[in-house]
Amino acid sequence: MAAESTKADVAPDEWEDVSTGLGSEHDFEKAGPLVAIYAGEQDVDLKEAREDGKTTAKAFIFADPETGEQLFVWDSYELREALAQVRTGQKVRISFLGREQFTGSKGPQQVKRYKVQRAKSA
Repeated sequence: MAAESTKADVAPDEWEDVSTGLGSEHDFEKAGPLVAIYAGEQDVDLKEAREDGKTTAKAFIFADPETGEQLFVWDSYELREALAQVRTGQKVRISFLGREQFTGSKGPQQVKRYKVQRAKSA
């Protein structure tokens, strides 16, 4: 008869991060404004189709100027419009201003508001 294993007999798991290739998602609510180098955008395949049938989502990619760590922020209309005016390689500061509720053609909706600034060229 095999001896029963107890919790004390089991070695603790060691964990490591598994990267999606996008880097870390910047959390504005915990980390505050994002100050980074804009590296472009990337389409990301979704595991399941969204309600609108789309199977990809857009992410904006950044590099931390101090550590080189790759960061990303998910697409929003406001960010897409602002970042269209930013060159790849340019330093930006993005501040999260909060969420705004409104009633649109699809009923009540919520959008995230951002303030996007780019470093002035020398």
